[in-house]
Order: sequence, then C-alpha cells, then structure tokens
Amino acid sequence: MAGSKKENIYSLKGLKSVYKFTTGQMFKSKSYLIGLITLVLLMWFMGPLMMVSGNLGATSASSALDDYNDKDIVSINGIIVCNGTEIELSKEDVSSAIGENLANTYIAVTQDALSYEAELAEFSNSVSVDESLGENVEAKDTLITVYLTTDYENASYLVDGVVSDNSVISNATLDKVLDSISDTFNAKRYEQAGVSSLDVQYVMSGVSTNDSMTSTEYNDMINNKNSEEEIFTISYQMSLLMVILISLSISYIVTVVMEEKSSKLAETILVSVRPLALIAGKILAVMTYIFTIIILGTVGSLISNSVCKALLNLEYEIDIIDFSVVFSKGPIVVAVILISLICTYLIFSIFAGIMGSTCNKMEDIQSSIQVVATVNMVVAFVAMFGPQFFDEKIMLVLSIIPPFSCYFAPITYMLGDLPLIAMIISIIIEVLVVAALAMLCAKVYRTLILSDDHRYKFMDIIKLARKKEEVTNV
Repeated sequence: MAGSKKENIYSLKGLKSVYKFTTGQMFKSKSYLIGLITLVLLMWFMGPLMMVSGNLGATSASSALDDYNDKDIVSINGIIVCNGTEIELSKEDVSSAIGENLANTYIAVTQDALSYEAELAEFSNSVSVDESLGENVEAKDTLITVYLTTDYENASYLVDGVVSDNSVISNATLDKVLDSISDTFNAKRYEQAGVSSLDVQYVMSGVSTNDSMTSTEYNDMINNKNSEEEIFTISYQMSLLMVILISLSISYIVTVVMEEKSSKLAETILVSVRPLALIAGKILAVMTYIFTIIILGTVGSLISNSVCKALLNLEYEIDIIDFSVVFSKGPIVVAVILISLICTYLIFSIFAGIMGSTCNKMEDIQSSIQVVATVNMVVAFVAMFGPQFFDEKIMLVLSIIPPFSCYFAPITYMLGDLPLIAMIISIIIEVLVVAALAMLCAKVYRTLILSDDHRYKFMDIIKLARKKEEVTNV
C-alpha cells in the first residue's frame, strides 16, 4: 500500500478549474447578469442625468432675467436710465445687462432732466400696450425708470428703480432689472477707475490671519505645493475609487462562498481541489466580474457623457464621479494606483472569503458583509479627510500600516508627502499581508466551509489556525 503524505494546503492545484467554473456560473446566472446590466446602465446614464440637471440649475442662475415668464416680458415696454453720476454708461451697456429676453424693449440712457423728458415723450408715443394687460393700462404703467445718483455724504452710489402707481410690473421683476443694471454699473466704474477684476477680488476678500506657528511649520506651509482643494480632490477621488471597488466585491465574494457552502458542493470539490485554490479561484472570478462592470461602465460613461454634451451643447462638468485627477499624475503614479488597487482588493477579498465561509445560513450573509464593509468604510472615511488634518508623522505611519496604507499610501504619494522608497515599502508590507491572509485562509477554509453546525467568530478562526494540521491526503 502506498504511503500517505501530508496535504500541501498552500497548493493552488485546481485554481484554473475553479476560476473557469465560477466565472461561467456568474455570467450565466440571471441574477448576476441583471446586477451587471443594472450597474453598467447606471454608470452610463448617471453622467448625462447629472449634466442635464446641473446645466438646468446653472442656466437658471446664469442671468437675473432668465426666469421671466411671458407676463413679465410683456409687462416691460421700456427702461429709461437717468445717469446722474460721473460714470459713463451707454445704451448698449444697459441692453447687454438686460439680455435677449427684453431685446425689443425701449431703452434709453439720459444725463439730464431735459433729455429724460424727451425720451419719456418718445417712449409714450412709440410703444403700444399689449391688450392682455387690461384696458386701463397706459404706456407709463409698463415703464421702469432707473435713477443713478451719487451719495456724497456716504461716498457711495445709489440705484433707485421707479414705476408708476398703477404699474403692472411686479416687484420681483423690478428687482431683477435693478440687479442687472447695478452689476453692469459696477463693472463700468471699476473699468473707468483702472481697477481690474483681480484687484476687486483682493479688496473684497480682506485679510486672512493664520494661527501662530513654529518656523518649521511655517516652512512646511509655504513649501506645500497642494492647495486644500487639491488635497481634498485627490483624497476624495482615490477613496471613492477604492470604496466602489471593495464595496462591489465583498458582497459578491461572501455570496458565492455561501452559495457553494449551502449547496454542499464544496465537499465534492475539496476532494480534488486544495482549499487555497478554491477560495483564490472565486476571488479571481469575482475580480473578473467586477472589472467587467467597471470597464464597461467607464467606457460607456465616457461615450454617453461626450454624446450628451455634444448633442445638447452642455457646459456643466461632472467632478463628483470623475477620477481624472488621480490618473493624471504620470505613469509611475498610475502604476502605484493599480498595484494598490490590486493589493487592497486581495486583502479585503480574502477577508471577505473567510467571513463568508463562517456563514451557515443565508441570514448570516448580511452580518459577514457588514463586518468587512464597516472596516472598509472606516478606513475610507479616515483617508478621505485625514490628509487635511493629520501631520506628516501620522500620515507616514498610516501609509505603512495596513489596511490604512491601502488608501493612505497612494494618496500621500500623489500629494508628494511620501517618498518613492516608502511607497515601495508600503506595497511590500501589503503583499506580505496578502500572503499572511492567504496562509490563514489555507489553514482554516476547509474546516469553515464544511462546518454547518457552528458559527465561528474571528477569535475562533485564530485558534483554529494555530492548531496543527492533521489532515493527510494525496
């Protein structure tokens, strides 16, 4: 009789078969296909929907007169500006301020009382009142007179809008006209005074006072090449990318492990397939499924966004789901991001696979997913806001210690706060963590997947891993 030998639990024998089988099952399953199609379509149409809604909001706020209704437009037949200031204001300036909605309105700019009376007479004789406003409405009831005067006592300018006692022009409409003319008047007085828009911005922004600091802190501050907005953008985009990848993955991995366990299929498979190969095949299959969603969704989203923007001539840009910043830092950064994504995926996937193998019934799935998801969300939240508040020492520590390093290392490297050698060390540590989790999984997976009468907790898993391997097999 041939002697038995101890099973190599770290063998990947059967990996290819498990991968092909699981991948085929996922892409044949109606539920998985529906999930794939739903997520891909969501990514395709989320951009155009946000662009349309954002453009509508931006358009409505772009001009003070854009939201006139028909009655508002009909009710304004004339605007006469009496400019009693030294600031030059032309009829064209007022017309530009009012916009196209009131292009046919009688517009005049006067400098004295005589000119005003002449323009008023010309207006009364040249306009006709729309019958829809009523029989008793006269031309003067559709006129807005704007008086620009100088308040020498307070060293300021006054803009007053006057309408007739029986005016059909609403207060809201009058306010919009005054706001538009005031903005144009301000622009003209800055221009004639030789003050640029940048000068105005400096004057209006005032002075910002920083807290007291040491010379080292001051040097660090002035040498920082990234603004607070840039720091948040990089942190946000990288964290969001990780969250999307991990959140999609862990639920599928826990589910496929539990489905195999509940069907008793694992008992048959483990006769010819090693435990590590079994879980590794599933993780790679889910990776294929998830990356298919991401690739199809991303490519489709780029196409749909471009088509929508071209057809509807939209100017609104999407930055909430845009990852262009994190992929625009050069090939080395892109390589760092991809390696970090893979390491992060493997760490959380193996963890999810172990947690999924502890489930004994379908009701246990949610609690297992919640454990992994909670760890992921805590790390993501800290990584999203940490770079804005943590000092360099804390950032360096978090960039080295997994699972925080999965998020922090690429972020701090992109911000220029982590040297390349430290980034490499961080990746090496993550690879070692992946190997350690794989070894843990290889030791306990067979017992967990075949157990249906006991729900193992995390400490139980550690104790199980410390036991001597007693199984002998070919």
